[in-house]
Amino acid sequence: MKRLLHTFSFSILICIFYSCWDDNNVAGKKWVESSFTNIYTDTCTVELSTILLDSIPTSGDTLAQIGHYKDDLRGNLFSSFYTEYLIPSGSISENSDYAYDSLTITLIPSNNYLGDTLAVPQTMYIHQLKEVIDLDTEYKYNVSDIAYDPEPLTTFTFTPYRGRKDTIERRLPDELGDSIFNMLKNSDLRLSNQDYFRSFFNGLAFFGDCNDNCINGFQVNDNSFAIKLYYRRLDATTTDQVIVFKPNTTYNFNKIEHDRTGTPFQELESGRENVFPSQESEHLVYMQALSGIYVNIEFPYLNDLNKLGELAAIESAELRLYPVQYTYGDQAPLPETLYLYTTNDEYVTDEYSDVQSGSLVIDEVYSEDTYYSFDITSFLQSNLGTSGNSRQKLMLMMPGDQFYSTVDGVIFGDREHPTSNSRLYVLYKTYNEK
Repeated sequence: MKRLLHTFSFSILICIFYSCWDDNNVAGKKWVESSFTNIYTDTCTVELSTILLDSIPTSGDTLAQIGHYKDDLRGNLFSSFYTEYLIPSGSISENSDYAYDSLTITLIPSNNYLGDTLAVPQTMYIHQLKEVIDLDTEYKYNVSDIAYDPEPLTTFTFTPYRGRKDTIERRLPDELGDSIFNMLKNSDLRLSNQDYFRSFFNGLAFFGDCNDNCINGFQVNDNSFAIKLYYRRLDATTTDQVIVFKPNTTYNFNKIEHDRTGTPFQELESGRENVFPSQESEHLVYMQALSGIYVNIEFPYLNDLNKLGELAAIESAELRLYPVQYTYGDQAPLPETLYLYTTNDEYVTDEYSDVQSGSLVIDEVYSEDTYYSFDITSFLQSNLGTSGNSRQKLMLMMPGDQFYSTVDGVIFGDREHPTSNSRLYVLYKTYNEK
C-alpha cells in the first residue's frame, strides 16, 4: 500500500514558485492554489525473467574454468578449456650434447570456483586436440566444438583448497616430451613457424571432475597452462635447462555444457526473444556468467504513477534484488558487484549502455536481509510516460569481462517467492489542482 509521508508547507511552495508568480498569470495562480504531495511506495511491480543467450565469445580470456557441478536449481554444468601453444623462443645449440629430462604442464589457480572445493581432490584430464583452433569470425564461443582424442594424454589429481594460488606442476608423457626434444635438437622445420607447429601439435583440452561437485578457475598467462621441457646440457659440467611452450592467449576458449533437466529452468530456450518469466520457473530467475544467462527486468505498470495526479515526478528509486536463501555461501559465493545495463529494444539492438553497479549488502546474522541495491532514479525518470519499444529494459549481468570468463552467478526470487523479497522502492511527487 502506498503511504503518504508529508505535504510541503505553504511557505516552501512560495519559495519555490515566487519567481513564477504574476497577478495576471493564471498558470501561476493555479500552481500556488494547488497541492504537492510526496508519496513513498514499495508496491510497484517488478517483472523478472531469465534469458539465455545463443552464445558468448570466450576466446582470449585470462581465466579458464574447468570441472563439473550440479545441484537441483542450476542443473548439470560442465566447463572445459581448450588452448593452442606457441613455438618457443629458445633453441638448442648444435655444439653441445644434451639429455632429455621431462615434460610438464603448470597450472596456477585463480581462486575462482563454484561448489565444494574442500570435499574431494579434483582430477584433471588432459586430451590432445585433433584439429587446430580456428576462430569463428573473430572468436570462439562457449558453445564451440573442437575434436580431441578421447583417450587422455594424461590425468592427475590435486587438492583445490580455497585461496590456493601456488603453481601446480605435473608431468606429461615422456613419449611426447622426447619427440619434441628431438625436434629441437634437429632444428625441425615444425618448430620454425607457428603454422607448422600448430599442424603438428594442435593443442590441448582440459576437463576436470571432483565427484560432480566443483568447477575451479585457473589463470591463463605465460606461466599458467605453460608446457615446460626440462633437459640437461652436458658440457664439462651438467647444466639444467628449460624451454617453455606458452599458451596462445588468442587461440583458446572456454566451453560450457549445461543440462537443466529437472530444474525450474528446464524449459529455458536460448535467444533474446525467449524471455522466461519467473512465474514459469517457480518464481525464480537465474544469472550465471559463461553460461550466457542473465536477468531481464521490466516495470510494466510504471505509468500508473501518472494516474495519481495531474503531474507526477520521480524523486528517487531504489531497486533491491534479494538472492534466494540457501543458494549461496561458501560453495557458491555471491559476486561482490553486479551490473545493470539498459537497452531500448533488446530484440533489435545489441547496443547496451551501463547504468551502474549494484552494491551488495550482507546480513551477517540471519542472511534474510542480504540484497543488491541499485539506484535507478534516472532510469525511471527517463522512462516514465513511455510505452512500447520506447520503454527501456534493464539487464542484470556480471561486470565486464567476468561475464565471459567466470562461472559466478546468483539465483533471485520475485516478490512471490517465499524466501526472497525483490522489490522497487520509489519516492515520487504528485501535483493536483485544488
